[in-house]
Amino acid sequence: MVILRKLPKRTQGRKRIEIKKLENLNNKQVTFSKRRSGIFKKAAELSVLCGAEVGVIVFSTAGKVFCYGHPNVETVLDCYRSGVAPPAVFDDTAGDQNPNRVPMAEFNKEYMEAIKELEEQKRRVVEVKEEVRMKKVVGGCGEMFWWEDESVDLDVLDVQEVEHYLMSLEDVRKKMAARLHEVRILNGTLTPRALPPVPAVHRLCHMPMMTNGFGAQGGQFGGGYPGFGV
Repeated sequence: MVILRKLPKRTQGRKRIEIKKLENLNNKQVTFSKRRSGIFKKAAELSVLCGAEVGVIVFSTAGKVFCYGHPNVETVLDCYRSGVAPPAVFDDTAGDQNPNRVPMAEFNKEYMEAIKELEEQKRRVVEVKEEVRMKKVVGGCGEMFWWEDESVDLDVLDVQEVEHYLMSLEDVRKKMAARLHEVRILNGTLTPRALPPVPAVHRLCHMPMMTNGFGAQGGQFGGGYPGFGV
């Protein structure tokens, strides 16, 4: 009978950070900077993903004010005081008349279609592999190799391309949130003007098609496009 002994942990592992006021000045400044950026980033993601009107104001211990607002801090504060919501910039029914319109409905539609396409490709790959297994295709014995069988569709083996396309869509979501986060931070702290219009070239109608052989090139939504650089 084999008895397994639990080995002691060699490292302390990940510790839970105790929530209490920091006494060290340097640690306090670093923590404030990181947590403030994290709050603003989450607020930006909330506004992009859900179309919410968000306003965040943070006062440091030194008395400095940091704020973030979508579409800007002044608009959110006025809305809070008056109780009247401003026109939503994520409303796709407004058409191209709204200069701040972000086509999130179109983007989400493309994203869901890509997920369905990926699942369909995976299902077809499983079917092809099962068909090959049932035929017991082997070299020799007077039988064909599986790649010589015309009934086997080689196009279904491009699952990696579909997965790459889906990863690109997810990357777009993150880069869009980060880019709008930068613009709105500047808009809320430096200028009281509304968000600049989203360039037409950023719209989903220019998204690269899922064709055989497309790679991770710096295209409209690729990693090399400067419009969504962070």
